[in-house]
Amino acid sequence: IQGLERFAAGGGDVSKVASVASFFVSRIDTLVDSVLERQAAQEEDPVRKVRMLSLVGKVAIANARIAYAAFQRLFHNPAFLALRARGARPQRLLWASTGTKNPRYRDTIYIEELIGPETVNTIPAATWNAFRDHGKLRPSLTEGLDEAQEVMETLQEVGIDFKVHADRVRITVHDGARGVGDPRADDGAPDPQAARVLDVHARREAELHRHRGGAALGDEHAAAAQP
Repeated sequence: IQGLERFAAGGGDVSKVASVASFFVSRIDTLVDSVLERQAAQEEDPVRKVRMLSLVGKVAIANARIAYAAFQRLFHNPAFLALRARGARPQRLLWASTGTKNPRYRDTIYIEELIGPETVNTIPAATWNAFRDHGKLRPSLTEGLDEAQEVMETLQEVGIDFKVHADRVRITVHDGARGVGDPRADDGAPDPQAARVLDVHARREAELHRHRGGAALGDEHAAAAQP
């Protein structure tokens, strides 16, 4: 917003500016689920174990909904409305990596649960065909915000710092040298190279966790967001 304000003040046409903030969705669940399940397998406290496993498959969507709420607050306040009157467009949220990698989850979960105005979803072809066949269309991004906040808070309480893992997904996806490739080309199938990279990260994290005597696993946004 500040950039648009400076651009407008310099005589620029803000109506010609467009951008997105990208979130890698299914990859977040792939990594965080593996950490949760590994930690739960080592957990002796049955209550804490149940809390960990209750988060499996929920973190990526919870994070996305929190991010969308922040987006709405940011781009529907008076400061931006003045820019919008001059033709400015909000920086839309872009959901990438929305093919379902875990066969236990619905094949349309990262489409059905991420629907809202002013967003973009880079849907893999197979996932798009599945959604056209049996997907359910509803404005889902504004649902369950309290539950989403609770998911992220519980994740922190059981010793998993989301920022660390979100950053790792971002680095893994963007680092072409690691062979992950363009997230827009994600076909929804598991990526063996990405899985190996993420598994190495998770194992190192678990080792650090043991050496710290059970301290928090590490040190985003609301997510793996990168403009």
